[in-house]
Amino acid sequence: NGNSFERFGRSVRLLAACCFTIQMTMYMAIVVYAPALALEQVTGFPLDIAVVVIFVVCIFYSAIGGIKAVMWTDTFQAVCMFGSFLAIIIKGNFDVGGAHEVWNRNYESGRIELFNFNPDPRRRHTVWGLVIGGFFTWISIYGINQTQVQRYLTVRKTSQAAK
Repeated sequence: NGNSFERFGRSVRLLAACCFTIQMTMYMAIVVYAPALALEQVTGFPLDIAVVVIFVVCIFYSAIGGIKAVMWTDTFQAVCMFGSFLAIIIKGNFDVGGAHEVWNRNYESGRIELFNFNPDPRRRHTVWGLVIGGFFTWISIYGINQTQVQRYLTVRKTSQAAK
């Protein structure tokens, strides 16, 4: 029939649910703590109160707007992150004298390792580590994570899920 209750036994389903709950609890702690810490640093707002405020705001807009509000918040967050990343790159390049100077400093200090095909898994940045590790990291985040799959399933068209 294809029903997941028939394919997986009770112990497997329970283990998966427990692993997911533990993973999401740790993830949520980081996701809420980081902006609360930033809010404390910028405004002087107490950290404990900032955490509570962030949780209340998230619960409120999720309860009122549902998954659509969550998806629009994710979109807004992604735009802010990419915009901030771009601003940091531009400002950093400007401050040190341009992209050429940034490249030279990083190359001279050994931070740039292009085309490192060393198969040793203990090496930090190799093509193999980035490709294989990146594949499994991104699949775990965007392919099988329950919260992400839930978002995919709420839209009507495959093209909307891709966006």
